[in-house]
Amino acid sequence: KLWRERDYELAKYHFEKAKELCPSDVFILSRYVNLLIYLGEFDKAFIELKRAMRLDPFSHDLLFGPEAICHFWLDNYDLAMQSISKIKIARTHLFYVSLLLFKKKEFSEASKKLKEAVAITEMDFQAFVNSEPYKDEENIKKLIQDFQSIENY
Repeated sequence: KLWRERDYELAKYHFEKAKELCPSDVFILSRYVNLLIYLGEFDKAFIELKRAMRLDPFSHDLLFGPEAICHFWLDNYDLAMQSISKIKIARTHLFYVSLLLFKKKEFSEASKKLKEAVAITEMDFQAFVNSEPYKDEENIKKLIQDFQSIENY
């Protein structure tokens, strides 16, 4: 919750302490990975993801979602799509699917997927972006620009 309140340093402290106390807890690791993503520490997030996937070889949405988002930010769009395709319940991840299709220049499909994301989540893209607590304002601006481009298609 602390990262949602944009208290990144305190959130990181608590997650690292929790990770130290329960190093094999995949749920804690998955939440820590999400924090690292919001901090823009994608390489470190991948290291933690690999560790979590070793601990739980039958990984689930808690790990596939963050894996997809890491790939998205590192411009590995095909790998991001592969990760998202493993998610069983992809509600807010549909926004990222829309962005991935846009990045792959599949503009018509990106537009359809954005409409689907809005319909399923009952959030417009601005509400979605506001719900993603990225520390780096540039990441937020990139999301908004890409969503605006998709809507204008």
